Amino acid sequence: MAFPVPSHLPRKAASQDISSRVLSKISSASAKALNADLAASWVAELDAAILESKVHPCLNCITPMY
Repeated sequence: MAFPVPSHLPRKAASQDISSRVLSKISSASAKALNADLAASWVAELDAAILESKVHPCLNCITPMY
């Protein structure tokens, strides 16, 4: 963030979508904590969300086009 947000301003409500949750985990990870296992857990979480979503069947339909 370019500048700290003053404490008296309201905070944005936490988003419920999976990408926002994973992105917040990525942004809160420190440089020392970042490793391949942690990154793999984020990828696995996103993969699981895709498999559970309505988008997954559509991805299988358009994959041959690429």
